Amino acid sequence: MSTMAISPERDSERWTPRGSMMVGMSRLADEYGLDVWIWYPAMDKDYSDAKTVQFALDEWGAVFNKMPRVDAVFVPGGDPGHTHPRHLMPLLEQQAASLRRFHPRAQMWVAPQGFNQEWMDEFLQVIHGMWNTDKFDFHGEFYHVDGQTLPLKPIQLPNPPIYAASRNDAGKDSIARYGDNWFADYVADYRVWEQNVENAAIAISDMKARAARYGRKLNFSMSCHVICSHSNEDAIEQANQLEAHGKISRLAWVASKALGTGFVGTPDTIVDRIRRFEMAGVETMMLQFHPMMEGMETFAREIMPLLENKKAA
Repeated sequence: MSTMAISPERDSERWTPRGSMMVGMSRLADEYGLDVWIWYPAMDKDYSDAKTVQFALDEWGAVFNKMPRVDAVFVPGGDPGHTHPRHLMPLLEQQAASLRRFHPRAQMWVAPQGFNQEWMDEFLQVIHGMWNTDKFDFHGEFYHVDGQTLPLKPIQLPNPPIYAASRNDAGKDSIARYGDNWFADYVADYRVWEQNVENAAIAISDMKARAARYGRKLNFSMSCHVICSHSNEDAIEQANQLEAHGKISRLAWVASKALGTGFVGTPDTIVDRIRRFEMAGVETMMLQFHPMMEGMETFAREIMPLLENKKAA
C-alpha cells in the first residue's frame, strides 16, 4: 500500500509549505514501509515563461529536499491546473531531474486528469512509442516527436504501468487500449459505501470487457480516505467534519471525496470494507488519512496486522 501527501498549501501568491506535517508523514511512512506519493498540481499561470518555470523548480525542489522519503510525485494534468501538454511535459522533465537530486529512485508521474480526449490519445501513443521503439517519430496536433529515443528502456515489460481515470466512454476506451490501471469512481459519500462497492464491481466488469476487446487486461485502483477511531460513532463525527471542510475549496473537496469508500469506523469495520472492495476487484488502494499523521500511524499499527492475519487465514 501507499500513502499520499497533498502538496503544500498555496495562498494567492505562492505555496506556503506545511513542512512539519509533510516531513513527519514521510518519515513515519518510511518507518512502516509505506510508499510516499505527493499529489502536486502544476498551478502557475504560464509555464511557457522561463521565469515561471524557474520559480516552480525552486519551489518544488525545496519541498523535495525537506522530505525524508518520496517514492513518486503525482502531477494531475488538470483539476486543478490546466496546462497544455507542450508546456507541461518539458516542465515535468525538469522537475523529475530536480526530484532525483534528493530521491534518486523516485518517479515523476503525470495523470491525464483534465486532458481532453485528443490530448489523452496522443499522450498515450507517445508514451508507448518512446518505450517500445528504438527511434520514434510522431506528428500529431499536440505532440511532435522527431527521431527521438530513450537511451534506457524501461525494465518493466512490456512497459511501466500507466494509471489513469476517466468517466466517459471515449476516455475509458483509451485507457482500455493503452492504460494498465484504471481508478474506479464512486459517490463522494461514506454513507453509501455499499452502493459504491456494487457500482465498482459493475464498472470493473465493464472495463475488463473493454480491455478484452483489445486483447488486454487491466488492474484496478481506488483513492480512499481512512478515518479510524475507537468507535464507529466517533469516526463518523470526524467524517462529517471533513465533509464540511471539503466545501471550502476544490482542493479540500478532493480529500473529502475519497470518503466514498466508507473507510470510516473502527479497525474491524475498515478491514471488512477493504475486503469488500477487494472482492469487487479493487487491487490497489491509494490511502489518505484524517488526521494525517495520527491516522497513518493508527492504520499501520492497528489495521495492517488485521489485514495480514485475514490474508494468512
